[in-house]
Amino acid sequence: MDRIDSDPLVGAHESIAGGVHTAFERAARAGCNALQVFTKNSNQWKAKPLSDADIASYKTAASESTITAPVVSHSSYLINLCAVDPLTLERSREAFIDELHRCDLLGIPYLNFHPGAHMGAGEEEGIRRIAESLDIIHAATPDSNA
Repeated sequence: MDRIDSDPLVGAHESIAGGVHTAFERAARAGCNALQVFTKNSNQWKAKPLSDADIASYKTAASESTITAPVVSHSSYLINLCAVDPLTLERSREAFIDELHRCDLLGIPYLNFHPGAHMGAGEEEGIRRIAESLDIIHAATPDSNA
């Protein structure tokens, strides 16, 4: 969806309980014309894959909604792209790639994320690790639109 008017954006981060498509109805009830969602549980590393029915329901709800701005997804809170622990760093990169994939399946053009905390490694090392993580993620998702 492209923004076609100049009205102020009023939005909320809506629950996806019952399916990601349900966020549109919640946004409409709140009077929103902008929307942010999680595409999966924000406090878990893995998620059930989106089914064809999930994707179709989401796209139908989007096309019938009052949302005039592009939907924004918010990534999992567990992701730390500058984690010191190698397992956490690997899980974070894999989870971020999954987040992008889910956005692409749903047609969500933007993914909001918190890059993480350096956990005492220092700001310079944290920034280096974030950049390295983003390079790895970008290489793994060259066709992503999110």
